[in-house]
Amino acid sequence: MEIYISVFIVLALMTMCNNLVKSKIWLIIATIILIVFAGLRNNVGYDYLTYSNIYSGNLLQGQVELGFLKITEWLHSMGVPFSIFTILWSAGTIGLLAIFVNKYMPSDMSPLLYYYARFFLVRDMGQIRSSMAAVICMLSIKSIIDHKFWKFLLIVIIASTIHISALFFLLCYPLVQFLRQRYSLKREILSIILSMLFGIALSGIMVQTVMKFFPRYYAYVYSSAYLSTSIINPVAIMQLLILLLSTWITFSSKRSCENIVDGSLSSAGIDVLLAIYWISTILLFMFPTFSTVVGRLSTIGATVEIILVPTIINRLVGRFGRSIVLIIVSGIVFYLIFVVSGAYQYYVPYVSIFA
Repeated sequence: MEIYISVFIVLALMTMCNNLVKSKIWLIIATIILIVFAGLRNNVGYDYLTYSNIYSGNLLQGQVELGFLKITEWLHSMGVPFSIFTILWSAGTIGLLAIFVNKYMPSDMSPLLYYYARFFLVRDMGQIRSSMAAVICMLSIKSIIDHKFWKFLLIVIIASTIHISALFFLLCYPLVQFLRQRYSLKREILSIILSMLFGIALSGIMVQTVMKFFPRYYAYVYSSAYLSTSIINPVAIMQLLILLLSTWITFSSKRSCENIVDGSLSSAGIDVLLAIYWISTILLFMFPTFSTVVGRLSTIGATVEIILVPTIINRLVGRFGRSIVLIIVSGIVFYLIFVVSGAYQYYVPYVSIFA
């Protein structure tokens, strides 16, 4: 457990230094730390043994998507051990994430601190296909902003060859165009209420649809192991609060969205990020009982949270206090998601390939 806290502390100290001295070097160092930490693990985290078996060729037909399968088959045929594959995959995922962060918050590593607390452990030390697909989808957001549909489509299709859930992100293109002109706190709250009502009415139809057209995933909407008995999802509540606060800061009277993140985000950029996050939040509230399916679909759009949360803090807090506030917020998120949820049991003790 201590090593996970130590990594958090290191990233937190680097965030404070980055706040005082703006330089891309902090983002580069943080990226390397996360790559090494995830890449050098041995039998640690969700699905480690599952992916080890897949890499060795021990898998069921259709168990993984074609793109991921071909990559693993090619590397395995070249004699690359699974430990090296893990490092290479981590480098690819975190490296692309750093490119995404630098595009929207140049010379700022604070999104990586929040990413570590919110997503890193579950994704990059567990659901590695989903993590890569989500990051690739993040790179398609620029195409939405620039209205380049075919480029957007190509990027998302590539992501879907790693994890099929990326196809859901295709809905973001038309929905973002619709939602980005309709921001208001009342509309967002109303959309959440309506999504819950629609979810109640459509739950049975969803089960039948999955059974008929996607039988491979039927267990995710039928088996109790993948379902939730609660209609209140704490993560959904958190996302709703972030959505409402981001909207208020961005679009309330006399606030300029041109200055949301020290000028690094354009009006169009923040519009699109918020719309994607709005879609992700609606999905969480629509089908709360299908926790696994909804979680994997909504988490792609929720990735923009690593930009939105620092955005909120940067707008509300002065320069010398914003890193402290972000560290506190990230620490709370880390504690809730990693400790209170019990997820830490899959990660301790941390064992490296050198042990």
